[in-house]
Amino acid sequence: MFRGSGIYLLECDTKEAHHLNRLRDGLLGEYLFDGCAADSSGNGNDGRVEGAALTANRFGEADRALAFTGRGECIVLDPPPALREDAFALSLWVKYDENAVMEWWNNALVSQDDHGLASDQTRRVFQLSTMGEHITWHRMMKSADLKSKQPVRRGVWVHVAAVYGDGLHRLYVNGELHDSQAGAFAPNLEEPIYIGKKNSPEPRFFFHGALDDIRIYNRTLSPEEVCELFTEHGYTGELSLDPGQACEPVSIPALPNVTSAHPFPVKKTLLRQSFNWNDCYNSLALAIHGAIQYSSRPVGLAQTLVYTGQAFVMNTDTTAGPMDVYGDGRLLQEGLENLGFDMEVLEAGIYGGSWEEDTIQKTLEMIRESINRGIAVVGWNLDNYEHGLIYGYDDERQMLNIHDINARQGGELSYGDFGRRSRNGTAVEPELFVLVLRERERKPHINATRYTAEDDASYKQSLRAALSLAVRHMEDDSVTVEGRRCGIAAFEAWIAAFEAGSAHPFFTSYNLLWITSTRQYVVPFFAQSAITHCMSLQDHKLQRYMLDLAGFVMAGYQAWVKLRELFPFPKSADTTEPLLKAKAIRLLQEAREAEIATLELLRETVKHLSAEAEPLTLTGK
Repeated sequence: MFRGSGIYLLECDTKEAHHLNRLRDGLLGEYLFDGCAADSSGNGNDGRVEGAALTANRFGEADRALAFTGRGECIVLDPPPALREDAFALSLWVKYDENAVMEWWNNALVSQDDHGLASDQTRRVFQLSTMGEHITWHRMMKSADLKSKQPVRRGVWVHVAAVYGDGLHRLYVNGELHDSQAGAFAPNLEEPIYIGKKNSPEPRFFFHGALDDIRIYNRTLSPEEVCELFTEHGYTGELSLDPGQACEPVSIPALPNVTSAHPFPVKKTLLRQSFNWNDCYNSLALAIHGAIQYSSRPVGLAQTLVYTGQAFVMNTDTTAGPMDVYGDGRLLQEGLENLGFDMEVLEAGIYGGSWEEDTIQKTLEMIRESINRGIAVVGWNLDNYEHGLIYGYDDERQMLNIHDINARQGGELSYGDFGRRSRNGTAVEPELFVLVLRERERKPHINATRYTAEDDASYKQSLRAALSLAVRHMEDDSVTVEGRRCGIAAFEAWIAAFEAGSAHPFFTSYNLLWITSTRQYVVPFFAQSAITHCMSLQDHKLQRYMLDLAGFVMAGYQAWVKLRELFPFPKSADTTEPLLKAKAIRLLQEAREAEIATLELLRETVKHLSAEAEPLTLTGK
């Protein structure tokens, strides 16, 4: 037990180890806090307690963990264990206090970092700390930080593991891989390791909560070993963040042999393109736009949205449910043809596709083939429940290189997790969607600046096809399998949802964010198309149509923006509050009127283009 107060080295009996033998291999230090901070690994790397008090562990057993009040209490390992440069792992259990202050960098759990106080940057090795409310593996400027996917929920025990090996840092939470980044690891043989703070007087790094079962390894840990550490001793308590579904996955077919039947390299990674995933919240359109940038005919985001028809997708139900941007894929296929592409799609467990025994094998073949042509692949639920890009694969490590709104700097997804990721921490039936682009042989002219009659004819045919697709989206009065109303009829469904008091607050705010972030590109598209001239080949009537279309779309956009201000994402507002409901219905009616006016003018513009544009067949692949 603890004796006295102040700074001292504790002597105590350590509890018996009930761990699997392999979980003890490579242990440098093990701190179970059974009344002391002694090292139960047998290596003698005992800790020095500075003020921390005993508390209950995750099983509710008294005096089997350490509590920290955020006032600078800590455990010091001095001298530190001799860490290796090529392999390292840190495992611990943490519970943040309900009153823990979590702003900016805060709450250091374990660190080897003096913040440069000794003017020796080699002493700044690592921090397992918190950024905002996200657990973070901080490597200073030596590699990108790794962060937990979701914010911490206070008052709940969480298992965290930081693992390094083969030049890759990995962060696990409750047995699930949350982030990974390439980088080096350069430990310092003299800088102490602190538990509960960093080696600096910065109060925001003073940990406020409880810690238990800290283990330091001089080797890497496999994903299976991390899962074993999480489930060790049968812990089944309340979970935080993603609840460790990686350790208890949904029952699905076993991962088949993933070796390629074709002579592709065992691994290939394309250069990750840099673009902002917040530019548009239609993640499918944005991912398609990203994939197109890898081709020989990159286009702007506005062109991608308009020519594929994604700018005019509109569907919802009487609960204001989320938009379906794909449907059965036929309209999207036509839209991609407008840009000069064909698409190949594999759907499993989503959009009506079924999961088969060879689903993963077929998908990986599609990915390998596209990556080796130099074009990234559109995928679903990579590091977020949205669409993103796959820009590399590694058959040896069975990893995909991914890029989406969560993995903004790039990340990895194992073949075993592909299509099987949990949804907001909840296990779901497997869902897999990939879309591969192929350039058609003939390239349509979609630039509003034309220098020849042939360019003008190609431009008008492409524009006519794009605007015809927009008309079909807006005229569509069908009802999807999920009960969504489409096109102009979607406005009626949304208005009915508000009138009935059934409009879902979150999905209302999400749909408004989605619509405004998409429609913002349509106004400048039409305006730019109107003012860009065709050398000596002028079509003043088309210019007039384009300017008027920009005006009608702007009128609708203004109504959408006002609606978004009423129901901001993600907090939204009470959709049943009488005043808000009345304003929402009025603004939806205004947006509907603008949409109808836009539709009428689009029809006239298509007729004009049909009469004026010379037929130019763009067939073939």
